[in-house]
Amino acid sequence: MKLLLPKEIKELEIKSVSKQGTNLLSLMEEASYVFFRWFMRNLPIPSDTVSIYIGKGNNGADGLCIASYMSSVFKTVKVIIIEKNENIESLWAKMYNRVSHIENLEFIDFQPTIQNAALSKIIIDAIFGIGLNRKASAVWEEAIKQLNSSGSYIYSVDSPSGLYENSEIEDTIVEAHATLKFFRPLPWFFYKEYAPFLGKWEYLPIGLDELIADESTSSYHITIAEEVKHMIQHKSPFAHKGTYGHALIYAASPNMRGATCLTIKGAINAGAGKITVATTEEQYGFYQSLFPEVICKSIMEINKSVYTYDAVCIGPGFGNGKDGIIQTSLKRPHLVIDADGLNAIARNSWLDDVVEGTIITPHIGEFRQLFGKYETRKDYVSRQQQESIKRRIYIILKGRYTSITDPQGNVYFNATGNEGMATAGSGDVLTGVLTSILARTRNPLNACLSSVYIHGKSGDLAAVELSKISMSAGDIAGNIPKAIKTTISR
Repeated sequence: MKLLLPKEIKELEIKSVSKQGTNLLSLMEEASYVFFRWFMRNLPIPSDTVSIYIGKGNNGADGLCIASYMSSVFKTVKVIIIEKNENIESLWAKMYNRVSHIENLEFIDFQPTIQNAALSKIIIDAIFGIGLNRKASAVWEEAIKQLNSSGSYIYSVDSPSGLYENSEIEDTIVEAHATLKFFRPLPWFFYKEYAPFLGKWEYLPIGLDELIADESTSSYHITIAEEVKHMIQHKSPFAHKGTYGHALIYAASPNMRGATCLTIKGAINAGAGKITVATTEEQYGFYQSLFPEVICKSIMEINKSVYTYDAVCIGPGFGNGKDGIIQTSLKRPHLVIDADGLNAIARNSWLDDVVEGTIITPHIGEFRQLFGKYETRKDYVSRQQQESIKRRIYIILKGRYTSITDPQGNVYFNATGNEGMATAGSGDVLTGVLTSILARTRNPLNACLSSVYIHGKSGDLAAVELSKISMSAGDIAGNIPKAIKTTISR
């Protein structure tokens, strides 16, 4: 699903109301009611008073409309106006004229020297929303500082005020406890450095035209269940095991077999038709006793063969000291590289030997070894995007809101998963799922998107069943079938 930038969202609003035969004021009323319902579901404490900080743009107009809805449930709604919009044709002025007569709305002109935020334990931030494209200045900064120092619960409308595409973490930005984004999230909602400002955030539809939005040229996306449902290949009644691909997993180190086992388990549960484990002959018995579904072959036999597998995985549990084998495998098509494979590439400066179409799956530490260290997640994603374009490869940068980049420069964020997945072996499971789905679909982009989504979904299921503290990588692997089932049966 496409993610739009603020300028594109404003254009979409105009196109949507034109197509639907309505107007921007009606759209504003719909969005405000969506916020009101969300806010009431998430009300943090009982209160008979709420305060709303109002800017002079459309976000402020949203705030005025929200205030009218709030007046039906709160005894007093204090509307702190930072600056009025004197343009009588503006949406702000029209909305103000509609609501200014409501009896329990108390309008207050903002004064920097008076702590208006102390008026309520619950504050709604409707100062800028997505209407800001530069650092907040003068009186606006003072208003934001007042909110942040209030000790109140803060709920932001559309976006925390002061936050925009090029915000620095030192800028004056509202530190919201929760944010409701209208329609779809902005790309920077997925960056770690902005998390303290966003709080817990959600996005909800407000009636904008989805088809027009998806015609956007934006390179940013979020993967959703409905898309993954169509990426995962359903089984045909007349299929055979060869129909669903042959995956090859390299396993060399006897001391790191746990990692390889997690990869194999992830691959089996993600549905590849056949799985071969390339290992040493001494380890055949170990792997086949645990996984009777797999075929074992020697690494040397595999590397001499001209047989082309539908997907090849090297890295998890491979170990060090066998860089020559890794270098040979870099020439294989349909390759997934993780863990020790990435370490070998970084150690030997082999990035230029990686063939087009390869998928690499670094966590942040491995990414630094390959491409350098950066200050912010935004910078990491930018470099990730550049390297995918330059090398014509797919990169999965793991972490909260894992980002996936393709050779065309598209960025896909994933929102499934949780902090309980920060446990040893979790990435090995993902590599197995990815390799399996790549073998099944022969489509690297779909394999990247669907495997990351399913892996995260499995982690969410494990967290519900066991808790984020106690769940393990094995639990994630064990929930892969349930994650696939719940996704494709939507």
